[in-house]
Amino acid sequence: MRFFVVALLLAGCGDDGATYASFQACFDAVDVSQSRRQSILNCCLDHEIGGASQVCGASATTCASYVTSNLEPTSASSTEIMDACDDYAMMLGN
Repeated sequence: MRFFVVALLLAGCGDDGATYASFQACFDAVDVSQSRRQSILNCCLDHEIGGASQVCGASATTCASYVTSNLEPTSASSTEIMDACDDYAMMLGN
């Protein structure tokens, strides 16, 4: 089941390679038809943020910490952030 969810999330992730000054700018710019969860995953996987790639770290915990610190509180709930970061870590093989 988890694999199916990740496959669906990957289908929603683009790879336009755009670079953003901040994670919030990326989140605000990605396809608005995506869920917040998909938008977080897209920014973590597909975009350079502030001149760095893989800003979301190497685990679900570092991802959640980074995303929580770099998104406006009203952008995504803690559940949406944790769900996206769990998927992110699983995609990294963690």
